[in-house]
Amino acid sequence: MPKVIVTTTINAPTEALQKFAAMPDWQLVVIGDQKTPRDFLIEGAIYVTPEDQEKYDPVLSAALGWTVVERRNYGFLWAKDLNADIVAVVDDDNVPLENWGKEIFMGRPVEVDYYETDKLAFDPVAVTEHKHLWHRGYPP
Repeated sequence: MPKVIVTTTINAPTEALQKFAAMPDWQLVVIGDQKTPRDFLIEGAIYVTPEDQEKYDPVLSAALGWTVVERRNYGFLWAKDLNADIVAVVDDDNVPLENWGKEIFMGRPVEVDYYETDKLAFDPVAVTEHKHLWHRGYPP
């Protein structure tokens, strides 16, 4: 079951991307941008340069433009070419937890908590009291 992690970046290799690239049973595909350092390299990852993207599908490249997260669409195309059964989409600054990607509930029943509301918006932090969900500095 090929599993592919897709991301895009304008940064040098981050801690998060290095950890994703080191995961057994997963292939990291990093989609570069014109702002991505030209010497970008992470062992174990596939790095798709802007030139690679232009060659792969110039019409898509022109439609997307540059310095946009939608460049990750090229990652989906690479995942398809790698015959991925599972595609995970991450940001380059989301450091994975120890158990990330180890238990995938695909093709089997799973018990979940279900919440319904008649309110305009749903706040999972308030309902579940999982304060760790928004770890990027947002107040609880």
